[in-house]
Parts: sequence; C-alpha cells; structure tokens
Amino acid sequence: MVDTLGIHVFQQIVLTNRGDVSATRLKSFRIDVFTTDPRKMPGFPLILGQLCMNRTDPVGIGTFTWNCTGPVIGRYVRLIKYDSDYLNFCELEAMVSDMISTEDTKYAGQMNKRLTQTAMIVSADGQSPASCAMMCITRRYTDYCSAFNWLSSSNRCELFSVDPRNLTLSSRLVATQGMEFFLEKN
Repeated sequence: MVDTLGIHVFQQIVLTNRGDVSATRLKSFRIDVFTTDPRKMPGFPLILGQLCMNRTDPVGIGTFTWNCTGPVIGRYVRLIKYDSDYLNFCELEAMVSDMISTEDTKYAGQMNKRLTQTAMIVSADGQSPASCAMMCITRRYTDYCSAFNWLSSSNRCELFSVDPRNLTLSSRLVATQGMEFFLEKN
C-alpha cells in the first residue's frame, strides 16, 4: 500500500512484473483506492476500497497498463492478493489525472455554529472533522464542496457548496451546541 499524501483522481495502473519463471505468480489480485488510511478502519485488512482494477489470471512477463474501472478518487493505493501464493512484482505506477488536494488544504472552523442551508450530502461516516474534510475534498470538483457542518455526537457530516468569499454567509450561521462549521480557506 502507498500513501500518495494527497487526494487524486486515479485513472490507470502501470505494472511491471518480474522477468523470470516467477512472473506467473502474479494473479488473483485487485487494486483498491481509499480516501482514508484503511489500516485504521475496523476489519482491516479484509476491507475493500474503491475498485480500480481486478485481475484473476496470471499477468505474465513485462509491463502492463490497465484503465481503472472508472475514475477513482482517493489517497491510499493498495494491491492485495486473494490467493495463498506469494506476492511478486517489480513496480506499480498509479496514473492520475488531477491532484485534488494536499495535506496543506485548510478549513477554518467555528465551534458551536452550523450553517442552516440544506446540505447537498449528509453522511454518518465522519469520524472526525478531518474525515469530513476529506469527504468534502473528494467532492470539490464534482459537487463543488467547500464547507461542512460536523456533529460529533452522531459522527454526522453535512456537506455544502458555498462561495467562501460570500460576505453574507455568516448571517446563515446559527448557534448550535455540539456542532462545528468549517469553511475552506482561500
């Protein structure tokens, strides 16, 4: 598994296999992409991420390029074998079309405040404000996510598309105990 240190749109995998008789060992594997570190998720290592590609038959000798099943957004790339044979290969490259964010993406938070407009997405998967930020970042270019509410008591994220430069945005914030509002910094 590799941490790419940023959220990317993965489109292709380029894999260079061994050049000897052991090349046939590379079979029955899949390449998954995760937005958060799967080692910290319940059920690891048996959990699955977003599927980039799946291969059942032996790869053979050489360098191979495969398209992902569709554009896959995430940060962590993992090759996992689901048979009992040894994992052998030389190199794996993940080809991306865009970098959506880096560790430097920042959100300004306001304690005990929430945005009152209707959320475009509500999710109960937010384990922390950082995980809500990652959800928002992965939807930055598809849904124009730029802000979120986070309710710690239920791990709920509410994602919003708002203009961070809008000076009237603060008039739509209301005091709400236990909620936090976060807005992407320019």
